[in-house]
Amino acid sequence: MSPLLWQLGSFLRPVGGLISDKIGGAKLLYFLFIGMTICMLTVSMLPPLLFVTIALFIGMGCLGMGNGAVFQLVPQRFQKEIGMVTGIVGAAGGIGGFFLPNILGILRDWTGTYASGFIVFAMITLMAVGLLAFAQASWRKEWKLAKSSKKAVQL
Repeated sequence: MSPLLWQLGSFLRPVGGLISDKIGGAKLLYFLFIGMTICMLTVSMLPPLLFVTIALFIGMGCLGMGNGAVFQLVPQRFQKEIGMVTGIVGAAGGIGGFFLPNILGILRDWTGTYASGFIVFAMITLMAVGLLAFAQASWRKEWKLAKSSKKAVQL
């Protein structure tokens, strides 16, 4: 992939953080994951090069903004474990940057086309939407418990 694609993602990290500060990191991540899914499915159809390039640019932008959104969420959701969680997020990014291109190449060797790899990437982003929904449900339970315990202390 073009270094310009990677730079676009890096450039848009602060934009993702800024938008997350305004609408919330989790809400932005929903939109970005769906955007990534659409972009990867578009690329998997192997349309003309212009459409592939546009979809990849948008997809890399979504990934960059997603990084900003994640780092907006970490201090809000994991106040006591911020150092550890930031380290895990960074490690996951490094692993993803290593494994995803390798998976793309392996699937291309097995199937003869890159389309299968992009479909797998799209499915991974859909799984991320599900994980985010699950995490948000548990966060909401924690907030309700914290609010009810504060009310009990006030009585």
